[in-house]
Amino acid sequence: MNHTSFEGLTENYRSIKKELLLKQDHETLFISGSLDKQWMVKRLVLVSRASKTELEFSSATNSSDFSYQLHLPTILKEHPADYIDLYIEADISQTDFERVAKEMLPSDLEFSETIRLRLGEFEKTRTEGLENLIYLTKNNNFSIAVNKKFIQKPIIDVKTIELTNQAMSFTGAVYVRNSKPQAAELLWIGRDSNQRCVFPLDEFQEAANHESYFGLLRYNFSVQLDTTTWQERLTDDIYDIYVSLTLTDGNTVVARLTAPEIKTAGESVCKQDQSRFVITPRVTHGKGNLSLIVTEFTTASYYFLQFMQRFAGWFRPFFTRKEIWLVGEIPYKAQDTGYQFFKYMREKHSKQKVYYVIDENSPEMRNLKQLGNIVLFKSMKHIFYTLMATKIVGSHHPDYLYPIRSNRFKSLVKAKKVFLQHGVMGTRNSTHYYGVESEHFETDLFIVSSEFEKKMIVGDFGYRPEKVKVTGLSRFDSLFANDVPVKKQLLIIPTWREWLTKEEGFLKSEYFDRYRALINHPKLHELAEKYKFEIVFCLHPNMQKYSKHFQQENVKIVNQGEIDVQQLLKESMIMITDYSSVAFDFSFLDKPVLYYQFDKTKFLGEKGSHLNLKKDLPGPIVADEAKLIETLEGYATNDFQMDETYQKRTKKFLKYKDQKANKRIFEAIRKL
Repeated sequence: MNHTSFEGLTENYRSIKKELLLKQDHETLFISGSLDKQWMVKRLVLVSRASKTELEFSSATNSSDFSYQLHLPTILKEHPADYIDLYIEADISQTDFERVAKEMLPSDLEFSETIRLRLGEFEKTRTEGLENLIYLTKNNNFSIAVNKKFIQKPIIDVKTIELTNQAMSFTGAVYVRNSKPQAAELLWIGRDSNQRCVFPLDEFQEAANHESYFGLLRYNFSVQLDTTTWQERLTDDIYDIYVSLTLTDGNTVVARLTAPEIKTAGESVCKQDQSRFVITPRVTHGKGNLSLIVTEFTTASYYFLQFMQRFAGWFRPFFTRKEIWLVGEIPYKAQDTGYQFFKYMREKHSKQKVYYVIDENSPEMRNLKQLGNIVLFKSMKHIFYTLMATKIVGSHHPDYLYPIRSNRFKSLVKAKKVFLQHGVMGTRNSTHYYGVESEHFETDLFIVSSEFEKKMIVGDFGYRPEKVKVTGLSRFDSLFANDVPVKKQLLIIPTWREWLTKEEGFLKSEYFDRYRALINHPKLHELAEKYKFEIVFCLHPNMQKYSKHFQQENVKIVNQGEIDVQQLLKESMIMITDYSSVAFDFSFLDKPVLYYQFDKTKFLGEKGSHLNLKKDLPGPIVADEAKLIETLEGYATNDFQMDETYQKRTKKFLKYKDQKANKRIFEAIRKL
């Protein structure tokens, strides 16, 4: 049969698909509905995904309406384990067909008047009595699961969020594809603490009709939370928000809340013991999921925060001329570009009022004690200096250096923002994080390391050329100091995965399987013994909570705060990484880098890279373990020398190698 399949193009043909009813009565499935009047329904077609075989049921009427009855046991018998997709085939009326052919299509184009449409996403869609056999796919099309499991993935949209000083309220809708929910709860899960807070919903009601939701079942929900009577214990963390549904089939499913358009927001406060927890909403990058940032303050700091948020404008004129600069990284860190620039300022420009922001419990506090001018994170001094500062100089998003990352507080910060960066850009497309249109990022000065990188930041990220300065990163002055002897040492240092935030998921991940297999590989340890090198494994700070799962007798596992990462780079003779920007630092020392990229498609995502990875990266790229070990052995037999090809590649990523990056950064900041 000559027909055209429009699966995947349903959106373009949705106006054709008018009404659909799927009704199940024990062993019989009734399918009826209508298309646009100009289309004549010819048949219903069932297509097996496994064998691609088709089963046809001709139409009893020569019209745009259709009606069929399927005996489900017959289908189950013919397809013992399969997914069956449902289609309607229809012909356009002869008059309309001739008009389209003559007026709109080239005369030499071969075409058919028959189209094939999936059963799903009709303008009006109704279901009655469907059991687990019939399910709705993620694209909202109906299929039959014959002895196969299908995943229930509800969609949960937040309509409004209102946070006041003593209360929180959420309203939204839950869209369920298959089994109906019997009960629902609001669930908070802390990213770092994994703490779970459960709240019953005040309202969870099925919508009056579902015809407009393309077959999805809609339930409206609301929840009111009084923070003054809260029994749930909180911690300083980011909480991802879910709704947990108990279904009629006995299963429980959990789905994130999405918040594409939050109509109201604000902030709430919860008092627990001697602390005040300030709760502010945040919509995550990319997927638009709802999270809540919970920030703990001492009672004194909290009341000082409220005072300063009211009167910051009154104090500011008295402090502007003092030129207070706040410098830092992530609150618990002091070893990267923020620390290196602060160290330079304290040693070369000690009269400048520059202060470093750090958590008092950070293991890297020791790096700062000899330098002085420390501001403890979330202290009253920190609150005051952030609001009075004229410059915020950080290695990450500027609000990482704020005592609280709420919209209210951010609107009161008047300082110029300087982005020192924490690595050469380009391996992964990061415009959604650091682009000029990013909702959560802003900067007045963007530091880069080469003209090539500047062109990328201007062209891809959208910044004006005068906002982007080629200085080199502040840590390069120390990197090129030639003050650390190189050891016989292999450094394995992968970056993090944003989808591996929970331990349960991490332990089931390919990432864990691959790196655990690598550091335990007999051939790797054979090479280490033969060529007399040590193996050091260092996880990214965001994943170092999983270090305990990689213990290996002949591998040194480096944990956060134990050793400076730059120290590791300078003392190692060869590196294995995946996409980490530290590979550029390593290559600038003319030492070989191996890229182990087994999950490139998933990691880079749809946006891909700013670079041509095969032609631009300063090292060979491999995707399988055997090839990685083979490549490493090749370098070992050549005394771990970097190939000339890759030495040439590094030059376009680095303009200066003169240990004057901090001086150039200082001059650029002073001119702001």
